Amino acid sequence: MEISKELTDAINEQINFEMYSGYVYLSMATWFEEQNLDGMAHWMKIQAKEEYEHAIRFWNA
Repeated sequence: MEISKELTDAINEQINFEMYSGYVYLSMATWFEEQNLDGMAHWMKIQAKEEYEHAIRFWNA
């Protein structure tokens, strides 16, 4: 089944948003680690992983 260019573009944009969010969470995790806030760093890493998983779901759809 072929989908429209508009839908393809929207899906690609969402994938980019998900990946960007993951990168932001990873950068925050790095900052928290530098501040010796390991629990927060761990939580941010989990959030980053979740965003990456969202992107993969869109990509596999």
